[in-house]
Amino acid sequence: MKSIKTPTKESNAFWEEQLLTEKIREKEFRVAKNIILSANIPHHTISEEELSELWNKIEKSNKQKPLQRHSRLIQFASVAASLAILFALSYTFWSKQSNNDSSLISIAKSMQIQGDSSAVQLILNNEKNITLDQENVTIEYNATGDVIVNKQQVAHNIASNTNGPAQLAETNTYNQLIVPKGKRSSIVFGDGTKLWVNSGSRIVYPISFEKDKREIYVEGEVYLEVTKDKSRPFIVSTNKMNIAVLGTSFNVTAYTSDKEQSVVLVTGAVEVKTDSNKKIALTPNNRLTYTGGQLDVENVDASLYVSWVEGLYIYNSEKLGTILDRLSRYYGKTITYDARVSELRCSGKLDMKDELLDVLAGLAQTAPITWQYNEIENELCITYK
Repeated sequence: MKSIKTPTKESNAFWEEQLLTEKIREKEFRVAKNIILSANIPHHTISEEELSELWNKIEKSNKQKPLQRHSRLIQFASVAASLAILFALSYTFWSKQSNNDSSLISIAKSMQIQGDSSAVQLILNNEKNITLDQENVTIEYNATGDVIVNKQQVAHNIASNTNGPAQLAETNTYNQLIVPKGKRSSIVFGDGTKLWVNSGSRIVYPISFEKDKREIYVEGEVYLEVTKDKSRPFIVSTNKMNIAVLGTSFNVTAYTSDKEQSVVLVTGAVEVKTDSNKKIALTPNNRLTYTGGQLDVENVDASLYVSWVEGLYIYNSEKLGTILDRLSRYYGKTITYDARVSELRCSGKLDMKDELLDVLAGLAQTAPITWQYNEIENELCITYK
């Protein structure tokens, strides 16, 4: 545990040797390592009886498979003991989590960043924080593991989301993208999959996809065009849903502040599994909503729900409160309104490349509203006219 919490060159070399020679399993090691790094594990999680039983199993295993040299026996016993305790701690930790939480969801929850930032943050290996103040940020991982932001290389030879095996990072094996309100971003992974990330969103993803799946965690809203790979399904996890695909394009909305989460399928097919173990397959132009444990699927014009990628907001008989909430998130401005305004229904199209006041002026042409700016609270107050 000390070698994971406070690594040295020697300890890193030791673990790399164990992985390269396949003396320990890479996937189990990475999971255990992430738990040690990101979780505050109580010291009393393993009883003396459990520890005694672990040591007995280790000793029994070593006697059954004697090694040629005494030094190797000591080394392997040490590795086995360390991993046995790590995995026992892992089991105790995960058993306390919700049965519906995957390891990535739990890891993503533990990687929450405290405080607020008005800039896009790209955090590599949970260590290197790259702050980007542009309104739109484009991130690309190339085949050699380089990270390119807005056509400029910001990191070299970091394990990327390619077909190759994951590299052993010094601190963590997950990257994180945080897009605040008023900003947007996009990511192109090494397999060609592209994500458009809307305002107020967070993405957690491994530095290298696994051999049997490609999984990311999403809070907020993303539109994905997934590169087809029959051997490795692409999985989008939220705190309430898992969406599995092989190759397709779809939109996911999963803001933690919203009661409703949704999936809109544009092309291909997806299967959605909720935290209540409900499963459903979607076909193009299906929109799934999940609210309070209830699933609903309706046929829609999917293009309306992904128009935000092009900077447009197209809405059809939408509650004005919902429209104003989306504008608030998109522009990063506080907008308040009363119940009468919230219940008004509107249809139309807004160009969100325009300034917010120009957008509201266009909205006011189809709805009986007016607004004023509160300098003290730094917010726009919308009232019924």
